Formats: sequence, structure tokens, C-alpha cells
Amino acid sequence: DAKPLAALTLKRIPNPGEAGRFTFAFGSCSHQERFGEHQPIWNAIVKDQPDCFFFIGDNIYLPSDPEAFPKTRDGVVQLYRERYNHQRRTPELQPLLRSTYCFGIWDDHDYGPNNADRTWPWKDAALQVFREYFPGSYGLPDAPGCFQSFSWGDVDIFLLDDRTFRDPNDAPPPDKTMFGAAQLAWLKKGLAESKAKFKLIFNGNQMLS
Repeated sequence: DAKPLAALTLKRIPNPGEAGRFTFAFGSCSHQERFGEHQPIWNAIVKDQPDCFFFIGDNIYLPSDPEAFPKTRDGVVQLYRERYNHQRRTPELQPLLRSTYCFGIWDDHDYGPNNADRTWPWKDAALQVFREYFPGSYGLPDAPGCFQSFSWGDVDIFLLDDRTFRDPNDAPPPDKTMFGAAQLAWLKKGLAESKAKFKLIFNGNQMLS
């Protein structure tokens, strides 16, 4: 519409190991189709002035049925982009995007259909579009995915991918995996080598023990 965008204001990211005060916020399940076009929860989050916000999965909602997806890669990419654009245009979300560092991972509904796993044929398209809307250094050369780690002051943060390497729910134990061998080894190595006082691990799926 040729209108200038509002000013973007971000705080300095503290160096690794640097002590200081900061506020993190996180959330998931941005379901416009179910909850409506307006999402007032973002107003409450912005009032707390978080330094960083983590989108931890189901950041958009794709069709639940695999048969509802387009039959070509170009069509699938277009569908993903349309859903992301739809969510990113939410009016209440704009102040957060203009003032706060945002990082993301996915769960099933922004990766593919309901309960999608490593067998999802369009996972490469999902990752391509995810990286367009959440730029960053993701995955490993031999294990592409949306997982990454970084430091925020004296906190080491690990964002996990619980879909790309996930075995189907009906796969037999004991070798069933959620994260895959490469990602799990990466996580264990990162935690073992971390010198930060605090470690935060984000995952799009609940883990019970």
C-alpha cells in the first residue's frame, strides 16, 4: 500500500556469559481459523516488554488431512506461504514483531498435516518456507531441520525439531525416536560443552517423565 512501516526497535543481545536482566516469553498454537482473526494475547505479551519471544510450534495451521494439500511442490510452497502471510498480518502481532527478537520451531500443524512425521513427503518444502519467515542457522549438513542453539548472556538456548526425524506413532519400540540420532547427539554434545549457568530447551511437543 506504499505506506512507510513503523520504526523497528530492538535491544542489544548480551554477549555469551554476560550477566544481566532479561525477559523471555513463549507461546504456540496460533490458530486463526478456530480463534478468529484477532489475537489479543499479543497485546498482553507486548506489555511485559520481553527481550525475546519464542514461537514453539503450530505457528500456523495447515490442513489436517494430507489429501487436502496440493499435488505439486510449487503448490505446497504457495500454501505454506499463504498461511504464514495470513498469520503475520495479524494486527495485534505487529508491535511484537517490531520490538522483539523472535525465534521459532515447528510442531505438526506448521510442518504438515496432523501428527506428521519423518515420512511427510513435503518436509523439504516446509523447511524452505519456515526459514523464509524464521531466518537462522538451522540443522546440520547431514541432518537438515529447524533445530538450532545460541547464547543469550549466561543462558544457552536449544531449539529442537520434533517432526523431521520423528518415527510414526505406530512404529514398534524400542528404536522409535522423536529427534533422530544426529539431532540427539548434537543436543547432548551442546549441553555437555555448555558453560552457561542456565540452559533452556524448547520443543514443540510435550515431554513427560
